[in-house]
Amino acid sequence: MKQSENINKKKEIESEIRKTEKKLSDLKRRLSENSKLDNVFSSPKDYEEMFLHIQDKFSDYFNDKTFYPSEGKIEINNERYILMRSSSISYDFFQGLMGLLEENGENSSFELAADMLFDIAHIIGKKDASKYHKALKLKDPLHKLSAGPVHFAFTGWANVEILPDSNPVANENFVLKYNHKNSFEAEAWISAGKTTHEAVCAMSAGYSSGWCEESFGIPLIAVEVTCKAKNDSECTFIMAPPNKISKYLKKERIERKKLPNFFERNLIKKRLQEKEALLRQAERFSKLGSWTYYYKDNVVNWSEEVYTIFEVDPNIKNELFTVYHSRIDEKTKKELDRLLNDTKTKGLPYEIRHIIHCANNVKKWIIASGSPIYDADNNVIGVKGLVQDITNNIIGSRELDHFFNLSVDLQCIANNEGYFVKVSPSWTELLGYSEKELLSTPYINFVHPDDRVITENEAEQLTNHNQTLNFENRYISKSGEVLILNWNASPDSITGLIYCTVRDITKEKKAKEKLLSNLSEKEVLLREIHHRVKNNLQIISSLLSLQSGLKTKSVNLEDLYMDSQNRIKSMAAIHEMFYKSESLDKVDFSLYLKKLISDLIHTFRGPKNEISLDLKTTKVWVNLDTAIPLGLIINEIITNSIKHGVKPGKKGVITAKFEKISGQRLKLIIGDNGVGTTHLFDDKKEPTLGIMLINSLVEQLDGSINQLTELPGTVYEIIFKQVESKV
Repeated sequence: MKQSENINKKKEIESEIRKTEKKLSDLKRRLSENSKLDNVFSSPKDYEEMFLHIQDKFSDYFNDKTFYPSEGKIEINNERYILMRSSSISYDFFQGLMGLLEENGENSSFELAADMLFDIAHIIGKKDASKYHKALKLKDPLHKLSAGPVHFAFTGWANVEILPDSNPVANENFVLKYNHKNSFEAEAWISAGKTTHEAVCAMSAGYSSGWCEESFGIPLIAVEVTCKAKNDSECTFIMAPPNKISKYLKKERIERKKLPNFFERNLIKKRLQEKEALLRQAERFSKLGSWTYYYKDNVVNWSEEVYTIFEVDPNIKNELFTVYHSRIDEKTKKELDRLLNDTKTKGLPYEIRHIIHCANNVKKWIIASGSPIYDADNNVIGVKGLVQDITNNIIGSRELDHFFNLSVDLQCIANNEGYFVKVSPSWTELLGYSEKELLSTPYINFVHPDDRVITENEAEQLTNHNQTLNFENRYISKSGEVLILNWNASPDSITGLIYCTVRDITKEKKAKEKLLSNLSEKEVLLREIHHRVKNNLQIISSLLSLQSGLKTKSVNLEDLYMDSQNRIKSMAAIHEMFYKSESLDKVDFSLYLKKLISDLIHTFRGPKNEISLDLKTTKVWVNLDTAIPLGLIINEIITNSIKHGVKPGKKGVITAKFEKISGQRLKLIIGDNGVGTTHLFDDKKEPTLGIMLINSLVEQLDGSINQLTELPGTVYEIIFKQVESKV
């Protein structure tokens, strides 16, 4: 019974002790609140107000502290803390660790201890920063930064002085210069009566860089450049991104300062990975590979892209010269061996263009270069070089073949030896020679004898990297017909090839001569103008078709190409109808309306589709200045109907009604009975290119456009008047 009373009495005493401790803590807090706290930091005036604000917050935070020795606890604002001797994680730590690693030597042990303290403190700094940012509800990076120096002071690390040259910004231009006054680490060494040749404030550097890294969201490193423990006047630090720190150290005229191993290792690793990835990407993008060959080892090394170019298994490492030789003809072998011998015996670099023969009868054009590798005594010990696949530059890809086949003009590629390398089918149709005959015969043989000198002079200009513009000469066809050709040509400095666009202007020349002799034949001139415009628009359409066929990661870009192509086709169709029309100044638009809508349905849905056309129109004659904008408006609306109104696989009807209502006023009702869309002219939405184009064209026609919301689907009514012809 007596023992039980003693236990209860003991608990009552402990409870009274806690109450007394709490009263004492409250009293200290009230005394602190009634006294003005001196600044615990030093900063440029621009930052002073911000630091004072954070200081007040920390003052309140750290005033709420309670010591519970009976429970082995210290709490600050309900967060548990511990107290340690500062020397135990500074001077004493260094001495203890150096004793354990004495076999590594004093310098290595010191460096290891500093790296370990830096790494640990850097992690702690990031975690503490994250905790206090949330506790104090800090959002702005500068406010987050300012909490660091104040926290340093309240937790006994040091007083921080931010120096004027600092630039704390959330990008690679970040730099912070600061002093740690009363640094606990430096004072531990000084109190022990010890000085060093190295800076010792490793934890301060690690903690402060970790705090700022968390505050600004960028990698940061801090280096102590002067230290009181080595008899400097201040403990001064510079903090910057790892890839910029050397620049600032050099600016301060500080000799090479070793970065903490943690950052140095990761920085080097990251840079190597970035360079390797960039090199591989560059090789793939340019189809350019590298190789080396050392005479002593008799071993050839290829980069990954060279294996790809030669279509060789990357696991094959031996006899790569034999593999190379197996891909080339005898003439090229002899030339390549001669060039390699000149490199070995005379130290001459080389460059050669030739064909390699891969599997399945695939031929590739490549450029191969080589240059000597020298040893310390300036002896040639090997060769290094590059290999580039230039096949597409010479004979083109599938898309270029498609363009050649569709082109109305004569397209060709020639070399500096005076031969065609590639010709479009139009050449065989025009001259009557087969493709084999055209490629195996010097092109000068096809030129009219009286024009050969000027042709050779023009070709010489091209070999000097000058362009040819509107050069004219005469060719003779297989049947003996004299043809007049107009040339535009440009040389490629990489491949040495000449790319040409040629037009047969024989009929134009004869027509021009006839027209000049008889101005009354103006109808022929007008027809020729329309025909020429149509041809030019077809070439643009072919080029856009080529671009649309290219592989791209952007679906929007491919859609843009197709939309642009359809717009050009709509204009080309109008020109075609005009030059075929009996009247050169007007056309029956009802015929064009049916053709344009049918073509668009076929383009987007193919010949087998479930979209029908409900066309109601009478003969309505319009001039060219009205037909062009009207055709583009119809193109945009029908394209929208096919894309968004009538869903793929669903039946649908596209409606078009065109009529003359009064005087010069015309009315077009056009649309679909599909799922319906939101209003095309919604002011709340940013207009698309199509919408802006429709609005502009309707305004050009002095008309108005309205959506007939009472009808199913999406249908528009456009009322406008004929544009007065400018011709």
